[in-house]
Amino acid sequence: MMCHADECAREGQSERYTRWWRRQQQQRRKSNRDGSKHGSCIHCYVRVQAFLFTPTCKMSSGILDRATNFLRLVWSFACFMGNLWSPFKLEPNYKLKQVCCSLDLLENWERAGLPSRRNEAVGIMRYFAQNELIESKEMGIPDKWYDLDDDFRSWASEQRLRADLTLYDLVAMTAHEALTKTSLTLRHYADMARGRRFDWSSVSPRCARALALNLCEKATRGFYRAWALQSLMAKTDNRLSLVCCELIVDDPSVKNEDLFNMFLAAQPPYEPSQGEKLFGYAINCGVMIFMIMFRAPQSCKSFFINALPSHSRYICMRVLYINIGSTVALIVAFMQLLSSIIGKTF
Repeated sequence: MMCHADECAREGQSERYTRWWRRQQQQRRKSNRDGSKHGSCIHCYVRVQAFLFTPTCKMSSGILDRATNFLRLVWSFACFMGNLWSPFKLEPNYKLKQVCCSLDLLENWERAGLPSRRNEAVGIMRYFAQNELIESKEMGIPDKWYDLDDDFRSWASEQRLRADLTLYDLVAMTAHEALTKTSLTLRHYADMARGRRFDWSSVSPRCARALALNLCEKATRGFYRAWALQSLMAKTDNRLSLVCCELIVDDPSVKNEDLFNMFLAAQPPYEPSQGEKLFGYAINCGVMIFMIMFRAPQSCKSFFINALPSHSRYICMRVLYINIGSTVALIVAFMQLLSSIIGKTF
């Protein structure tokens, strides 16, 4: 028997997910009116996640918790698919789009009452590092590359992001200054990635790559700073005060790559074996195909078909439209089975 307190908690959680789903729908309709292109597997994953959190059926809190843990595990495969087969990979603003989509996913979790955990932060930071979404010394980008090209300097000085801020001013700032002095949010960087603030086609390919990495460094600064600060205090067992730790992470010469190293130094994450990685990829691949085949929105189905290799599109096209009529109960049962299997493995 479920007690009255558990029933009230479930109803409150259901109402919270309902409000969150409605906001997601409003944002999606607004984006469609603006003509923005969601060319990322992360957006596909967010929409599937939003669908599963819609309280269309009476799910107990235990099943909902299992679904939450299950969706967190699908993150690794979503990143893998988005990086390997994205048709938008050649766009100069692709890197900034991926960063904004990834951080937007974390914000969606927090809005739904699901705070991010350390293993998820490790996965996202590694995804950024492996796919060169943050600046590193190996890239060979000069410190003041924006002053080496006169055309870019004059063009960026004319692009106003706000009344008191131009694109050149933002690029010339350090990541810490952009975080503390400009008060730019993730929404502003997402608008830049989608070309709503300036035209990316006006930038030369060399400067566009450096510009995208520069904006990625600034957009992710708050995310890296928060986790590095927490890890630094945990590493010193709180012997250093919060002010001292803030002075270390807020140094102008410290980059996001350095904050990532601070984060890993506090507690090295668990390294799965090669067999565990292959097993995880296989499970996640099957789960993503299963969800998108049976209950994902139409836009997710279309994107997934475009993201697959060309020789498998025709097979998936036939399978997707034959098996649309599956029920939510089948998805929940499949999630419960996979949650028990993956939980024993990892």
